[in-house]
Amino acid sequence: MATPQIPEGRCDHCGAPLIDLFAEWTEEYQTKEGKQAILAGEIVFDCYYCGRPLQLILPLALVLPQKGSKEYRVAKRRKARSAEWLRSQHPGTTLSEVVEMAAWQHAGRWAFDGYNWAEGGVHHHGQDTPPPSQGGSP
Repeated sequence: MATPQIPEGRCDHCGAPLIDLFAEWTEEYQTKEGKQAILAGEIVFDCYYCGRPLQLILPLALVLPQKGSKEYRVAKRRKARSAEWLRSQHPGTTLSEVVEMAAWQHAGRWAFDGYNWAEGGVHHHGQDTPPPSQGGSP
């Protein structure tokens, strides 16, 4: 299940528009306990432009973390879950192509350019390939 879009979502650090957190790309979002920790502010997300922490609150909005930095942890998005999303929503397309089609750019920087995946590795805009259509690793 995809997370709904955030109306007027914006990073309070860099000012980038964030219509979606892509929370479903994290391990934390996959469990009831993880979702509860997200709503409690114990787990926050990083802006996919500047990398700084943002907390999701209800009704759908983004704020700076309401807890001290030692009281929360940042959920990192997984490249493998991004690949699953690409296969199901945009088959044969790279993340960079989706980002460009959606015009997710702020201050001359594309969304996810330089993003550090949970598995390790960094996304470099325009240097990615579409995930395999069946199985395999992204």
